[in-house]
Amino acid sequence: MDFDLCRELQKEAEKASFEVYSGEKLSPGKFGVMEYGTPKQRMYGVVSNLLYDRENDRGWFYPFTGGTIGFDAETGMRHENCRVVEIESIPIEEAKERYRTFIRSNKEKQARRIDKEKDMRIYLCRMGRLLGGPCLHETKREVIIGADEWNGVCENPLFEELLVEGELQVLAEDADGNELLSAFLKISQARGYLERLFGGLECWGKILAIFPLKGNGRQYIGIDFFKLNE
Repeated sequence: MDFDLCRELQKEAEKASFEVYSGEKLSPGKFGVMEYGTPKQRMYGVVSNLLYDRENDRGWFYPFTGGTIGFDAETGMRHENCRVVEIESIPIEEAKERYRTFIRSNKEKQARRIDKEKDMRIYLCRMGRLLGGPCLHETKREVIIGADEWNGVCENPLFEELLVEGELQVLAEDADGNELLSAFLKISQARGYLERLFGGLECWGKILAIFPLKGNGRQYIGIDFFKLNE
């Protein structure tokens, strides 16, 4: 996360006009106030009904100190001692523009945290539902690309653009405790990027083999990387 940007947003939030939180006022990019702990403490952040760019059944609070906190979108409640109590009074379009800037900054920072000396994985996903919410399910179609094949691709500006357009975030840990990063793009988006990045490499034929013959809006390409140790 861009800490300079977060400091500026913190200053803006401290001067913003707020009203009592309610679900119908929730919109990506508005400032929010979360109360937590006993005795109550307050912190500012950006609220959204999206998890990064993806629709979700919950509300999300992005503290300026980093991270993401989920909460009940209707009530603002995370648990008994933690809830969003106030939300900024601001035009929706103005809030959405702020959200685009905030999320893009977050993704650009993540894109620079990839270990370029380790393998990457490209795989096919399908959008489904889990516990009432949208969820991407992996298929068995994947390609492992060694660092020697894709390392030079990292220097191409399109590479960072691909990651920023996708949802890049900490995904999981492997068996050795290494953190993974993952980006997801719809087939229609992913194919154009991947062709321009990998089209001249030997692995391009393997990548083509995992694309479906007929794509649709529920099919995504997932891309996994190892996170750089800091």
